[in-house]
Amino acid sequence: MPKLDWGLGPRTITFDETDVSAAEHVDLELADALSAPASAKTPPFPKLCKLDWEYPGPFSLLRSVARTCQDFKEPALDALYYKIDCLSDVFLTLPKEMLMFHEHSFYGFKTQHVSLVPPVAESTWQFLLGYLRRVRVLDLALDPEQLQLDLDVWCYLLEAELCDYLFPNLQTLILKHRVVHSELLPMLCSPHLTSIELHNFFPVSLDDADKDDESTTLTRDVLKIMGLRKVSRFSADVASMGIRSPEIIVEFVDTLASSFDKSLAKAISITQSVEPNHLPRVTLTLDLLEPLFVYSGLTVLTFTVTAYFELDDFDLASISTALPRLQKLCLGGKVGWRDTYYTSFSGIASILRNCPDLRYLEVIVDATVSRNASFAAQTVPEGGYNTHVREIRLADSPIDDEAFAARQLRRMMPRLRSVIEPSIHTDGTSHCGAWTFKWLHAQKFLD
Repeated sequence: MPKLDWGLGPRTITFDETDVSAAEHVDLELADALSAPASAKTPPFPKLCKLDWEYPGPFSLLRSVARTCQDFKEPALDALYYKIDCLSDVFLTLPKEMLMFHEHSFYGFKTQHVSLVPPVAESTWQFLLGYLRRVRVLDLALDPEQLQLDLDVWCYLLEAELCDYLFPNLQTLILKHRVVHSELLPMLCSPHLTSIELHNFFPVSLDDADKDDESTTLTRDVLKIMGLRKVSRFSADVASMGIRSPEIIVEFVDTLASSFDKSLAKAISITQSVEPNHLPRVTLTLDLLEPLFVYSGLTVLTFTVTAYFELDDFDLASISTALPRLQKLCLGGKVGWRDTYYTSFSGIASILRNCPDLRYLEVIVDATVSRNASFAAQTVPEGGYNTHVREIRLADSPIDDEAFAARQLRRMMPRLRSVIEPSIHTDGTSHCGAWTFKWLHAQKFLD
């Protein structure tokens, strides 16, 4: 196993180790050297001036650097707290006598919580801020084994008005579970945010006098965080928003359309992972999506919520004309069509012609022979319309001739290798299974 020659020459430690076991050995050796007392045979390098570290080893190494090398203390701490997945990580930097620990029950899980011992001095807050300002990525999920930040801490910060933002330099916010109450979202949204992913969040008001229903509360709190001009990527799973009327989703889309810098916005995704127990009145139409056309530089547009799909070929052409830089386009209504199927292969052709950089497409289309007879008679360039797309998703798409459908798709996309057709109807439509079987058979003509 290789050894590292510490040397005293230019006080430079450089290694680029590709063998994992050897790299771990080097990491531990370096950590021991950096944390060793000055009297030890191996010097602690208090004036280390250069450290090239290619292998992402254990955090203990960075802690050692922060403790023992004054010149590298700030960079080491920045690296340690650049990304955190638990809010309590920063607060645990406080002395234990300033913290209280207790147990909560959350959806059947026993979780350990930490809160602050009141009163919290201004000096304590300034100490915490020294760590909070280092966080650039916040990736939160519910892990029963993690120590959670108690709600009392949030309430204290709100009442004391110590800060506008808990993480003033945060750039990426990812909420994967109900670990933050929706009313507290604005405290996490610093003006430096460029990417927001809201997968699941908890609709609750901290004010007992607030009698709004959960969906209204959550929608209001999510809309509060808009107006972040630097955001380039926004993603929200609106399952928790309780969409019960067209007005809620329309308001959400309209707010998105006026929230971000038109020249910076690159990706907008609105999805819904959980379907309600009743059929919605929401319909996916061009009017619903049109407000987002102000972001002509979008490379990703995803809109897959529980709704009826009522786009036609003209609508698909309008969307692709307004957003010509799209690389990923996903449009799906999770209850499929009403009675009439409006889109055809002509609509897909419009998207492919208008968006030359497209890599992935998800849409609902009528792929039957009668609906596409006119398209089949049209001439398509020898190289097709797009050579990037290798996989498309055609959920709940009618099909009657597998060979015909595969042939028309291959004419447009010569490199197409996979068609995914999962049945996602929630209204009990019986013919979906037959369509799925035919699309599976159509796949054989693409192999």
